[in-house]
Amino acid sequence: MNPVILNKEVQTFISQNIHSDLSRLILKGSPFPEVSISELATQIESKKKCRKKLPSWFETEGIYYAPKRNIEQTSSEETARYKARLTSGKNLLDITGGFGVD
Repeated sequence: MNPVILNKEVQTFISQNIHSDLSRLILKGSPFPEVSISELATQIESKKKCRKKLPSWFETEGIYYAPKRNIEQTSSEETARYKARLTSGKNLLDITGGFGVD
C-alpha cells in the first residue's frame, strides 16, 4: 500500500481522470514521482467500478481502493441493504471474509 495515493493531489488526479482513456493515460506515465502509473490505473479502474456498485465509496474522498477484481467480488450497497432487512437482533457475525460492505 502506497500512502502517497491518499494525498489530495493524487486523489484529485484520480477523480479528474475517471472518464479518461486508461490506455492513453498509462502511456503518459505518472505525474507523481512517488506513485507509479500502475498504481494510478488500479485506483482509477477500481473507483470506476464503485460508481454503481458502491456509490458511497465513489462519492467519498480519500479512499484507497482495492484492486478491481476485489471490488467486482464484493456485494453491492443495494445487496447489503437487502440483507440487513433479513436480520434482527443486537449482534451479527459475518464470517465471509469480504470487505465488510454488508
